[in-house]
Amino acid sequence: MASNKTVLTSAQKAARSSSFGSELPVRPHTLTREVDDLRSDVEDAFARLESHASIPVLYANNVILSGTDKDVSADASIYGANLLCGQVQASVTINDVTFTVSNPGVAGNAYSVEITQGAGALAVSFANDVLTVELAAANSTNTQVADAVNLAANKFNATVDANAGANAVVAAAVSASGGVGSGVQLLIHSAGTSSDFSADISSFSDSEIEIIHSGVAFVIAPVAGSAGSVMVKNLNNSAMSNPSQTLPTIA
Repeated sequence: MASNKTVLTSAQKAARSSSFGSELPVRPHTLTREVDDLRSDVEDAFARLESHASIPVLYANNVILSGTDKDVSADASIYGANLLCGQVQASVTINDVTFTVSNPGVAGNAYSVEITQGAGALAVSFANDVLTVELAAANSTNTQVADAVNLAANKFNATVDANAGANAVVAAAVSASGGVGSGVQLLIHSAGTSSDFSADISSFSDSEIEIIHSGVAFVIAPVAGSAGSVMVKNLNNSAMSNPSQTLPTIA
């Protein structure tokens, strides 16, 4: 813990308690002022904690685990509040489409988006921190580009800002920016193990996480008829949400 005589860095501030970490001492210091301030800080922190206003909270999900494939059986949604944990997603706008990194945090600032001209069908891929949108030979509209990006878990989701029916244009790689925080993990618990399913996130907001049936698998296959649980973890300070039970596992 840093000395109370030095100014905290942004990383140190983010690593403090979600409920109590924003409280600061009264200055100038006197014993009575500090005692009163501490009591007030504790009351405010407990109010935030008891109202679930400062930590991620899960309300419901429709996740179904597969015992056969050892993964999530299909696309699913997870609903809650404060899911971004006060962090910010990196993004980049190219012409009329905004590409937003699904997971919040500074890691997204290392990603880029490029739009190339293809010779066949519209295709989207992510490799070496670059989202590549390859336009169809016969042109692709802004809406078609956004839909293609959102169809798979490729680190980004996209929204059309204007001219939905206009043809998208080729663009050299542009870096995403604006990401703040250490990131957020999506954990799914099953058969006594916990697996990170963040790679399957297709879109992420403060109230909903959408995951796509992709490539993440459990170490141990879930047992048919059993139930797992979903949790969200703030990587700034390791604050965890409540567990939200999944639907019964299919064979």
